[in-house]
Amino acid sequence: MTSVAYGIAMPVSRGVLSPPGFCAQSLAFFARLATQPTLARKTLYNSMIASLVSAGVWGKLDALYMFAAADQATALTNLVSPNFGATAVNSPAFTADHGISGNGTSAYINTNFNPVSAGGQYALNSAHLSCWDLTAQNSGQTVAGAYDGANISYLTVHDGGTADFAANSATSSIYSPATSGTPGFVLGSRTDLNTIAIYKNNSMLGSNSAKPSSAIPNLPIYIGGRNNSGAFGNGITDQIASFSAGAGLTSADALALYNAQHAYMQAVAGVA
Repeated sequence: MTSVAYGIAMPVSRGVLSPPGFCAQSLAFFARLATQPTLARKTLYNSMIASLVSAGVWGKLDALYMFAAADQATALTNLVSPNFGATAVNSPAFTADHGISGNGTSAYINTNFNPVSAGGQYALNSAHLSCWDLTAQNSGQTVAGAYDGANISYLTVHDGGTADFAANSATSSIYSPATSGTPGFVLGSRTDLNTIAIYKNNSMLGSNSAKPSSAIPNLPIYIGGRNNSGAFGNGITDQIASFSAGAGLTSADALALYNAQHAYMQAVAGVA
């Protein structure tokens, strides 16, 4: 005996068709959402998350926000854990499937992630920040970061193709390699006391082994500018499609994080 589900004849004992299996990390993320994504969108999220778990990168992340989401509440939800849900301050613009943009002066995202109090993967000599920047319109301002007046962590993506990165350092603009091409995925990583590296899309721009750490700024990280001792500054208008923070990543880790997000961004935001 058969019944029909979704137009397909199948045994009564099997009931209706079940959705594809999702990994535990994806199911935990979906359970935190007020509005459930479509099955197609859930499949994209799961593919991204499962690939990061398989690559060993998932466990190195404290926060991952996919701002290229169907709705703003989902965009502000941390994929990695129930902690550090982000807050939109002064109404940054949200564009479905593309991301969130500040106004350069007052609108930004507070990640509510303070690496000092979080007790997570982000550490003094092992830390990274990454973003997927769809527009890169800024000129020397900050995609994300925090500065306590003495120590700074930040990531900057310039329209000319250069990128700046500092992680728990007393020195700003600690590395700024030149590159050409369109905006995209940019990641800065500190992997020991002295070494930092910057990656763009699927390759390393360069590294420097003479950039010592000093201390982690004891502040939540802002996106769309930086947290200057509790005040917003260095604002940008770039459209940010994703952001992550966590432990220092190797070149293989950085490539895995890019590849996982690239497939999602191709499907959702139409990136090349």
